[in-house]
Amino acid sequence: MDTPTKTYKTKGGVEVIHKTYATGREMRDLQNVFLEKTKVSVSGAATSFKDIDASVANEYQDKVLEIFVVSVNGKTENVVDEILNLQSEESDEIIKEVNKVVDSKKSASGTSTP
Repeated sequence: MDTPTKTYKTKGGVEVIHKTYATGREMRDLQNVFLEKTKVSVSGAATSFKDIDASVANEYQDKVLEIFVVSVNGKTENVVDEILNLQSEESDEIIKEVNKVVDSKKSASGTSTP
């Protein structure tokens, strides 16, 4: 099954095609980025998270781009690198646009992923 896509053009003219929704499997893959880097302690009813590697935020964002971006200016290979090699304003704009898809999924499900 092909996920529907949206074509988005940045203010600087970079054309990005990205998926319009996340599957359950894709959301699980995103959650795993954090779970693999976090130590959890459970004591009675209290759960605490500790020893979170701060670089996980970048890994999470890269995973978002990898999962959701289909192409950048027609290129379908190494889309994360393509985006990160753009001027920061362009890459930031693309990241914000793609994050809207992930954020809408989290809001709809009531889940919260850092």
